[in-house]
Amino acid sequence: MSSLVVHFEIHGSEPQVLITFYSRLFGWRFTQFGDMSYWAIDTGEGSIGMDTPGIGINGGLTQRRGPKPETGAPVNGCNIVVGVDDADLSFAEGIRLGAHEAMPLDDMEGIGRVGYLLDPDGNVFGLISPVLSDGTNVMEATDESRSTDAARSAETVSISELANRPPAHFEHKGRTFALDQTDHAHWQIRSGTGVLYGTLAVESASGESNDPVYNGYTPSDDDAFLFGSDWDAIARGLINQYDADHAAP
Repeated sequence: MSSLVVHFEIHGSEPQVLITFYSRLFGWRFTQFGDMSYWAIDTGEGSIGMDTPGIGINGGLTQRRGPKPETGAPVNGCNIVVGVDDADLSFAEGIRLGAHEAMPLDDMEGIGRVGYLLDPDGNVFGLISPVLSDGTNVMEATDESRSTDAARSAETVSISELANRPPAHFEHKGRTFALDQTDHAHWQIRSGTGVLYGTLAVESASGESNDPVYNGYTPSDDDAFLFGSDWDAIARGLINQYDADHAAP
């Protein structure tokens, strides 16, 4: 079994004050256990139940045994971070309900917009939203990145399994040329002395006829000079072009 965090607890000198605070700020529901100074906290839809899977956890509120934390004192124990739709709105509402700023809101690239408050009893808790101050949603950006990575991975697999892959060497006009594969989709055409004659690049693993489509680039041009499904013809064309460009006058 994984050692997952499944429950949190908040300590309060005056529990009812915190019940009112968190109920109004987050809509949490509190249920007291009999006459005990302990309240179960239901954090809402999507939280994990005894027989219900979820993506968030529930907790409890208990009577504090001892003085509440002094303002400015270091955190003693763990603190919780609550996911919200709008960090700025929830941060301002928390302060309106009696909280104090512990750490101002800030954008964390790839993480979200994060800030920390001190509740009315001095407990530190965090707020996090996937929406940054400029409106960027890091969750959407992450999903898009994952989709792109997945597509690239699929393309890599397809390219690595090409039936018509360029070989390591080939002959042309009585000379032997090497095809040095620099990554999963690029080959450099080099002479026996290492001179670069051009580059083959896979444009698509499967073209209209289900054959791979290649682009051919000369050493001095970023635009494709030749393209098509016949890598051999493209490679030879690049060599011929190089020879023409470097022919003696």
